[in-house]
Amino acid sequence: IKDLPLVRALGAQMVIVDEAQRIKNWNTKTAKAVKGLTAPRALVLTGTPMENRLSDLWSLFHFLMPRFLGAETQFRTRYARPIEVDGSSGARDRLKRRVRPFILRRLKDEVARDLPPRTDAVLPVELTAGQQALYREMLLTARERVTSVIDKQGFKKARISILAELLRLRQICNDPRLLKLPPGTRLPPSAKLESFAELVRDLIGEGHRALVFSQFTEQLGYLVQWAEEEGVPY
Repeated sequence: IKDLPLVRALGAQMVIVDEAQRIKNWNTKTAKAVKGLTAPRALVLTGTPMENRLSDLWSLFHFLMPRFLGAETQFRTRYARPIEVDGSSGARDRLKRRVRPFILRRLKDEVARDLPPRTDAVLPVELTAGQQALYREMLLTARERVTSVIDKQGFKKARISILAELLRLRQICNDPRLLKLPPGTRLPPSAKLESFAELVRDLIGEGHRALVFSQFTEQLGYLVQWAEEEGVPY
């Protein structure tokens, strides 16, 4: 963002936005800075044009062609609300026809024909004894809380509470630190972290590199902490 005046002065003939999902929220500083880049042509590249809602797609087109899908309020009225709330197939079809000429979709079988089939190797990890004890304790508490909510509000209204309790149980299985228990609480070590460390050491010893993914971004921070303590470049 700080280099925006310099980039503007270049007089580019085309602006290409890679990982364009980063401008899905038009109120962010990044999105506003990107909008300030003007050129005769524009292109956006992304593997996830919609991550959470239809307004993500509106934001991309607002950069490409500012008036093409109308203002955000108009887009919500014409497309987003009828599709997301009412399930209108008519509004969905109209939106498809509107944007289809400007979207080039690349499928996996078009770019990966020379690659061998993917090999999946599942590595089961048994929880440490401390994790198992914590899991059982949290499971009993979760059952009591969920049962109480169901009794008071009914099953449908209790879904959010059920998902929240399931999330906490998943966090225990990943790394108990994710629970954010009060400071000073003694937490058991993470079996997954121990298995991860062993696997990475083997990969490095064989001269390999690895791409690590976790649905819990905070857990990635714990993995980074381990890598720094071990002197593992990342």
